[in-house]
Amino acid sequence: MLRHQGLTLLIAIGTLVLTIWLYVIIPKGFFPVQDTGLIQGVAQAPQSTSYGAMVKRQGELAKKILQDADVINLSSFVGVDGSNTTLNSGRFLISLKPHDQRQQNVSGHCPSNREGN
Repeated sequence: MLRHQGLTLLIAIGTLVLTIWLYVIIPKGFFPVQDTGLIQGVAQAPQSTSYGAMVKRQGELAKKILQDADVINLSSFVGVDGSNTTLNSGRFLISLKPHDQRQQNVSGHCPSNREGN
């Protein structure tokens, strides 16, 4: 490096410029810019809730979710497994209709609307 100080300085400046350029062009939103059509939901009840009561609550929630016209189907899991650590929690995997067939989107906005599409 001591013999090539000029080249080392150019590489350092180039790295800084590249870092700044990448910072500017890389998307920085909290939500992904793609719409996968899948939503993961979590239901949690008080710790004193029994497994049977949680299954009943989860079933009621599933019925409400399926009433949405944009939902195709869902999977529901209750109890202890790799993701759930207690009996009083449940998970949903909700499948939505394709984006162009949905009646609504989140707050009337979606990534394609921000770009004017």
